[in-house]
Amino acid sequence: MNIKSQLHWKLIKGYPNKKMIMEVVKNMDIKIINVIVDTKCIKLIPSNNIYNYFSGYLYERICWFMNEKKAIANINISSRGNLSKKSLSNYLNSNNHKKFEIDNLKIKTIKIIPNERKKLLQLADCCCSALFQALKYNDQKHFNYIKEIKNKLYCKGKNLISYGLKLVPSDSEALELKNLIDFLEK
Repeated sequence: MNIKSQLHWKLIKGYPNKKMIMEVVKNMDIKIINVIVDTKCIKLIPSNNIYNYFSGYLYERICWFMNEKKAIANINISSRGNLSKKSLSNYLNSNNHKKFEIDNLKIKTIKIIPNERKKLLQLADCCCSALFQALKYNDQKHFNYIKEIKNKLYCKGKNLISYGLKLVPSDSEALELKNLIDFLEK
C-alpha cells in the first residue's frame, strides 16, 4: 500500500476502505496497546494533566512488552494541542507516576512529532479511531475493525484486558468494552 497523502480515519469513506486499512495493520510486525478511559468516572484530575496522567498506563505497558522482548523503545507521540515533551517528561518523573511500573531504561527516546510526518503515527491513529468507533457505536460492523487486528493487540498469556486493552478505572462498568470483548472471544 502506497500512502501518498496524510491518512485520517475520519476521511476514509466506506466499510471496505476502512477494513482494508485494518488488513494492512494486521499484516504488519507490530503490537497494539490501548488505554481506554471511562471519562464518566474521572473527577479529580485537572484537565491539563489528563493526557499525561493516563499516558502512564501506556508507558507502563510498553515497558512490560519491552521487558518481554528484551528490547528498548523509541516512542513517537502525535503532537496535540499544548502537549510538550518537557511537561510529559516532568510528569513521568514526578511522584505522580510512582504507582506505575515505568522502567526508564526501556524507553530510549520520547518524541512528539506532527502526525503528517510519520505514516506509522497515522496508522496508530487509525487503530485508535477504529477502537473509539467500536466502543461508541457498539455494533458488529465497528467491532469487525478490531477483530481484524485482534492478533496485533498485546496479550500476556490469554489476558487481553489490562494489556492490549487497558480500561481505566479497572472497576468501570463500561458495557461497551464488555460487548467488544464478548465479540472478540467468539
